[in-house]
Order: sequence, then C-alpha cells, then structure tokens
Amino acid sequence: MKEILHVSPVMPVDERHIELALDAAGVPGSLVTSWLPKKWEQAALKSARRQNIFLRRDPVQLIQRRLVRQFVPDMLRSYKLATGHPPIPCHDELFRRVDINSSHLITENTSVVIGREVGSLKSFTRARELGATRIYHMPTPHHDTVRAILDRERAAYGDICKSTFDPGEFLPERIADKLQELDLADHIWCPSQFVKDSLVQSGIPEDRVATIPFGGESEWLHMPRPKPDGTFLLVGNISARKGTHRLLKAWKTLKAHRTNRLMLIGPMHLSSGFLKDYKGMYEHLPRMPRARLVRHYLQSSAFVLPALAEGFALVILEALSCGLPVLASRNSGAVGFLNEQEAKFFDAGEDEPLLAALDWALTHPGELEEMGRAGRKKAATWSWDMFENSVLQQLRSLDLE
Repeated sequence: MKEILHVSPVMPVDERHIELALDAAGVPGSLVTSWLPKKWEQAALKSARRQNIFLRRDPVQLIQRRLVRQFVPDMLRSYKLATGHPPIPCHDELFRRVDINSSHLITENTSVVIGREVGSLKSFTRARELGATRIYHMPTPHHDTVRAILDRERAAYGDICKSTFDPGEFLPERIADKLQELDLADHIWCPSQFVKDSLVQSGIPEDRVATIPFGGESEWLHMPRPKPDGTFLLVGNISARKGTHRLLKAWKTLKAHRTNRLMLIGPMHLSSGFLKDYKGMYEHLPRMPRARLVRHYLQSSAFVLPALAEGFALVILEALSCGLPVLASRNSGAVGFLNEQEAKFFDAGEDEPLLAALDWALTHPGELEEMGRAGRKKAATWSWDMFENSVLQQLRSLDLE
C-alpha cells in the first residue's frame, strides 16, 4: 500500500484509534496533528505539578508511521484562548494552519488523505491535484441539520448557553469551507445513522457515506456493578446542546429531586440566570479523571442524555460499558447502534417524550436494570479494536495496493 496521510488538528479518541489502526497494519505515511507529548515530555509536565491543558493529552506511540507535531499553531491557539479570544476562531485558526502544513507533505507517493471536518480543505485540494483519494472523517451532523435544531431551541429558550448558541459557528465563510471539503471528499466516514441521514438529506449520495460507530470501553465491561444509588447521571459539557436545560426542566416538573439525585459532571455552560430556577434540584461536579468517573457510572441508576445534535456521544458508550441504563434522545447518535431493549429513546427538543422516559425510569427500577444489562452486552460486541478493524476494512475496499 502507498502512503496514507492522516491530518487531524486535534486527537480525540476516534482519531487516535484511526491512527493506531494504520500504524498496527504497517501503513506508511504520516499523522499531522497539534502538539502531542512524548512519554518523557508528559512525565516532565507531571513532575512540574502545575495544571496544564497538555496533561490531558495522551502520547500516541507510533512504530511504523511518522508523527508530525505542529507546535507553533498549537501554542498560538492556547495563548489566544488564555487571553480571552473567542473559542471558535481560535480553534479554526489552528485547524487551518495544521491543514496548510499538512498539504505540503502530500506527494505522488500519497495514495490517501484522511482529513477531519473543518481541517482538510488545503490538504484535499492538493490531494485531488495529485490524484490521491480523499476520505472525510465527519463526527458531527451536517451543519444545516444542526443549525435548524439550534435555531428552534434558541427561539424557545433564548441565550441561556453561549457555547451552544455561538453565532461564529455558522459564519458564511466557515460554512463555505465545510461545503468545499464535502465536495472534495471521495468518501465520508461518520459515527452514526443520525449523521449519515443528515448528509443524505443535504444531497450527499448515500453510497459515499460509511458508518463506523465509535468503540466501547473494554476494560470497564467486567467491573462489578453495586446496587444502584438512585442517581441519574449526565456527563459532558453541561450545555443546551446536550439538552441539559430540558433535563432540568423535566426533573423539576416530576419533582424527582425529592426521591432521587441528579448529578451533572463536566464544565458548566448554562447561564446563572437560567440555573437559579433549579437551585437545590441537582448536583454539579467539574470534569474529573476517568479513574474517578467510572465509579459514578457504576454506582448510578441511569444515564440521561437529551442531546439536541450529537454525532455519537462517547459518554453513552462509557455508560453502556459499565452496565448503566441509558436514556437518550434520538439525536444522540445511538439510534441504529442500540435497539429499544438496550436503551430508552425519546425525541429531541420536546418536553413530553423526555418526561415520559424519566417517569418510566423512576417507576420501573427492575426493568431499568435489565435494560442496562442488555446495553452492556451490546457494548461488549463493539470495542475500539473492532472500530480499528472496520477502518482497515474500509481502506482495503478502496483497492489501494
């Protein structure tokens, strides 16, 4: 197989496993990304005993492939974020700089370029010039779908969450870049049926889109699950995009705080003005290490995610791996991966379906636990190893030898 260039300005777990699959298969080429620490660099950061965003980045140990780290663009983004610049332009600038630098590495020996959404335009343009195949890794629904959903929600609730209702997300030049990337892509990989449907509805031919679900946490599958403690859990950004505002409203309507706990774990993005009406009805903890987080997954009674627009929420797979019953919106990305016996689904952006799902969970603890056991069995059938195998199968189907 000729070289594969993988450009990913950030390295979430899905991109990490794409690269690990390529490296384990001995595929030559490069990963171009932001700054990732080597093992000795990570040890030095830890020994400094100072809070540092780079400590949250795990090293990617490559054997066959070359790691090309973009230090300067990454530091520039960090500086701008620290000095109060708006997040979306800062992230987009990093993506553009990494993309430009990546495009210079594409040669006649490059057979495939795998690029991530909003970070592939220059690389795809260069790849097309040289006849290389372009694969677009798109973890989120099409922007038209997301914009329509968020416009409805903002009309109903106003500016209760700046991170969700950020006008910078849909600037014309940003959308134009996304559309060019989609047009340049030969193939699109996405994590869920929800994302695929959004692409097909936008006019993308269905045969250009392949669905590769994210993987579950294999090391958590066999951890013992104690008797549930009555906690309903949400993990991630505590934002309107995750549907947390509607969850709080439903929790209050059901008066569930009188009998059960609602625990929100992650950065808080909802406005204080909105939250004051729900004081004392929920508990909030900041982001925490996975070694602590797993205990909450194991001890809780249910996981709730009324997401408005998610590609495939990884926290659902984490909950499933712990046997935690999942209540999720149909826009969470889990529909098509899980069936109605393995999770409780409800329509996103509507109060009554969420109320009905919560009421059922609160009043049917035995059936809820049975659903959790079925969900854990499903999680055991799809690990990150299987995700990696699926990535390699997709590449082999392109006949790139």
